[in-house]
Amino acid sequence: MFQPAGVIVDQMGNIYVSNERSHQIKRWSPGAIEGTTIVGENAGGGGPAQFRFPRDLSFDRQSNLYVTDINND
Repeated sequence: MFQPAGVIVDQMGNIYVSNERSHQIKRWSPGAIEGTTIVGENAGGGGPAQFRFPRDLSFDRQSNLYVTDINND
């Protein structure tokens, strides 16, 4: 089940959504019908590029994407 937690739009109009249930971050390009997983797996984890209930999203001045999650030890 899709449960969005955080949503942010970059300067090019791409929409980024954190999905708590799939532990992934997806990107929708302008006009896209389906999002593309850019990071995360379909199961939560504590390793590199893994999330456990990702929440908020933010960009810095260099357009790096930052993600917070609530349960990643």
